Amino acid sequence: MSSPLEFALVTAFADTFSGGNPALIVFDALHLPEETFREIARLYQQPMTSFVGPVSISEDEKIAQVSIRWFTTPGPEAALCGHGTLAAAVALIQTGKVGPKVEEILFFNDGVMKLAVRPREGGIMELELPASPLVPLSAEKEQKARDAANKAFGRNLDIKFVGTGVSGGFPLFVVFELGESETLAGEPFAPTPLLQSGFPMHVFARLTGKSASDGLFVSRMLSPATIPGDGEDHVCGSAHSMLVPYFAAKCSPGEGRGYSCAPS
Repeated sequence: MSSPLEFALVTAFADTFSGGNPALIVFDALHLPEETFREIARLYQQPMTSFVGPVSISEDEKIAQVSIRWFTTPGPEAALCGHGTLAAAVALIQTGKVGPKVEEILFFNDGVMKLAVRPREGGIMELELPASPLVPLSAEKEQKARDAANKAFGRNLDIKFVGTGVSGGFPLFVVFELGESETLAGEPFAPTPLLQSGFPMHVFARLTGKSASDGLFVSRMLSPATIPGDGEDHVCGSAHSMLVPYFAAKCSPGEGRGYSCAPS
């Protein structure tokens, strides 16, 4: 019989279990063999399973540090996951592993601080993500990605730019900037063609205004290779690490917002 493990199921970006983006959080589990991580992720079939280690608290009790690893349902380890980290922070707080005096939770992966979560008033959690520039694909890779996207939506999309991220897990993403005539919201797609794009994760986004106050962009993230069901990620923090700097450069300065138009 296996040893018991403590875990929590948390839905990020929502206040009900039926919306947002769920993640399984497994506590004090980083000592387990890597294959066990994969088995647990496959068993519970959540978009992301986050494994966290013991929490270290600073002397003034204001900063918590914790190691984390993220695994997708098919088994591959993710290099970064925003919603899986946000869910882990909520679980650590609600189970009392992080006390009420803590102002910042620093998450480490492979010994490197990757993400920070800061509890705010009213139950709000502020998530700090690393930024990554977008670089164009080679002509061959771009055409392959365009063909897969057009087949997935059953028509020729108005694609203005195709690029990918730099370093870490960002090169696993292909990002399509769409023309402003593309609505994105609610349009059905066929997951299978995206498996031939050359990338496991696909972000479709378009500019929504010329100033940050108008909102920077709307987006959808599709990853049938890593996400159960229809392959759509309701909100992808990692994608925003690339989209925010890319679209911010196209707008006048100011505080802006990016919106996911995936079904919730």
